Amino acid sequence: MSLLTPNTGDEQMDKAYVHMQNHIDRCKDFETFNQHFKYVAKTDDLPKLNLWLLKVLFVQMRQVHPFDELLNHVEASKKQELESWLENMLTKVKGA
Repeated sequence: MSLLTPNTGDEQMDKAYVHMQNHIDRCKDFETFNQHFKYVAKTDDLPKLNLWLLKVLFVQMRQVHPFDELLNHVEASKKQELESWLENMLTKVKGA
């Protein structure tokens, strides 16, 4: 599950975002998600659906992950150290 939760000010949009995140978490690849999304979509109105998907994309891209926020508040040397640490940890986890 994503650590990022929406806070759009629109309760219905926030709930829909969380539901979509749950669907994404259950799918192994995009094609599986795409098929599932088509099945659960409650409208055939493509302009309406595209608008909703753009809203979700907008919310997601506007969010800042807590790690990135931390990097914005530390001195340059510490930032470099944290970035290196994260890269090393990700490499270890992906290799495991």
